[in-house]
Amino acid sequence: MPPLGYHVYRLNADYEISRRWQEHPLKGELDKIREEVPNESLANLFTRTVKRLVEKKKQSSELEQIVLSVRDRILAVDDGDESFQQCRQILREGISGVKPLVGQGILGRLSLDKLAREEEKALEEDEGRHERVQLHSQPSSNANTEVQIFFMGEPDRGPYLLRKDPVTTTYNHIIWHLRFHGIVKAPQLWIRREDPNVQPYTSSGRHWVFAIGHVPINEMVLDTVEMANVPDYYIVALVDDGETELPSPVGVPIFGKAPCCDLSCGSLSAHLEAIWAVRVEQARLFRDRNDVCVLNAAFNSMQFPSQTNELYVKVVRQMDVDQEPSSSAIIETPVQ
Repeated sequence: MPPLGYHVYRLNADYEISRRWQEHPLKGELDKIREEVPNESLANLFTRTVKRLVEKKKQSSELEQIVLSVRDRILAVDDGDESFQQCRQILREGISGVKPLVGQGILGRLSLDKLAREEEKALEEDEGRHERVQLHSQPSSNANTEVQIFFMGEPDRGPYLLRKDPVTTTYNHIIWHLRFHGIVKAPQLWIRREDPNVQPYTSSGRHWVFAIGHVPINEMVLDTVEMANVPDYYIVALVDDGETELPSPVGVPIFGKAPCCDLSCGSLSAHLEAIWAVRVEQARLFRDRNDVCVLNAAFNSMQFPSQTNELYVKVVRQMDVDQEPSSSAIIETPVQ
């Protein structure tokens, strides 16, 4: 076993590497890229690859030029139907551009093989996410030009009304408006829909679809999540307590990394009952037409992909009247 001094050295070294990366100018440029593209997984892979090269002190003017070129080309892409394909091509070219910097020899080939597998996986994830967006982003016939924005977790605050005009044409414009005017510090938008064919567990058929920033606005009722209060990896669960239907953001652990919480609950029902102080009676997935109960499913990002609303939960409240509500209790946003 390595001596204690070795572990202290590694902790200090890891902290220093993390600190340098947070202050590195390329991180800011990569963040801009990730904010603009619909290809989330591929952009994350490009960011991780550049970060690895920087940490291995393989930074060069060539690496900087590649990142800046990708940034400039991404920013020049027009919002529209072709933006997904265009951004994918630009990111893939950026990844190909940094491959010669990865290294040579056996270790270099192993790294390139790993990068190729990660790229293939990222492409599949982005394609699946894009298909879901296309499926649920058909134009609305609603002629109203005023967008209603509700706030998950703040039922007394909504709705906020925003007029759709020639300047406000995409969901990114709404996000910018909310941030610029201090309405929401770090908003993410969800489109509210009603379709029993998608969500068959309540009579309303209400469900929520994550709004991709560059997509043109075609829905007039939205909900926003304050990301300052929610983990980066989260889902929106439809919580039914018999009286109201509540869209509730729930942080989801990354598969293979961290447990669901300090309690290490292990299953979906145990975790929700621990953080919400309720009894969970049912848990089902919209997409599962076999209607299988998932109460005992492992709660992680493999079973419940981030930025999806596919989970229906039927609960019975049982909080003790003398007990103070948990800070992670259900985020109650009554559906209008």
